[in-house]
Amino acid sequence: MNNTDDPRANLAFIVAHPDDVAFAMGGTAWLLKDAYRLHIFCASRGERGYPGAKEFGPSAEVAATRSAEELAAAALLGAEVTFLGQIDGEIFADRAACTRVAELLAPLRPRAVFTHDPFDKPDHAATAQMAVQATEMAGLFWETEIYSSVWPCGGCRRADLIDLFVNISEVMDAKRALIRCHQSHLHAEDDVEKLLAPHALLGRLAWSDYAEAYRAYLPLIGRRWQRKAGSILLEFT
Repeated sequence: MNNTDDPRANLAFIVAHPDDVAFAMGGTAWLLKDAYRLHIFCASRGERGYPGAKEFGPSAEVAATRSAEELAAAALLGAEVTFLGQIDGEIFADRAACTRVAELLAPLRPRAVFTHDPFDKPDHAATAQMAVQATEMAGLFWETEIYSSVWPCGGCRRADLIDLFVNISEVMDAKRALIRCHQSHLHAEDDVEKLLAPHALLGRLAWSDYAEAYRAYLPLIGRRWQRKAGSILLEFT
């Protein structure tokens, strides 16, 4: 996974389901993809991502479809994908899960980790906890920027909890392409624009057309550990 011939630093996106990166963080990932090597760690394969899942439970067929969609989106980003083997709707940040993610992060030493908001829906909240605990267990917490995506379609709708907006206006065609990879969650072209509506709302808050929003686990101070703190994202605000 860690290509020693590539001098770029690593970034890790630790998410619950296929499509989470594209829908909530795809613009940010696109802005960063040329300067950094992207690694997506997906806790589940989206086994319950279909109508009737509450009655019939996880679906291997749906999991295969959504996994393929995630790989297609990752290919556009030039990102590597690792599925962590948990089940959609049953994601927990237990010791075994956190240990595995820590073991994956340790050799990468990512410059930044992107994950969900800890106050989002249960799978997202558990994955966020997993990401933070794994970063600590890998001995990387104090040298790694950790960002939680704040998406109005998720659990957090409070603008005062946002630390940083990323202006994604110039990469909206790319974000649309990432979203379109996930056809199992799209039924019409209008669905793409509906998914972009929250980013237009965030854009208005950030004085731009479209934005993605994050809260930081550590304050965005001027410098930390001999380098600019927050430098991964601040140039895109």
